Amino acid sequence: MTKRKKFRQRRDFKKLEERRMKAGKMFSVGTRQSDVARKLNVSTPSVARWCQF
Repeated sequence: MTKRKKFRQRRDFKKLEERRMKAGKMFSVGTRQSDVARKLNVSTPSVARWCQF
């Protein structure tokens, strides 16, 4: 019996960029990092990295 390889789904870079832009807009109006992470369904460390830029 052969094992099948699991292929990772490719990242949609356009959607990732859109998510970062949404986060930027949320930061500009004073939304907290934890709220941005929750709203965009991403990790808090990711949001913290975005906030640095």
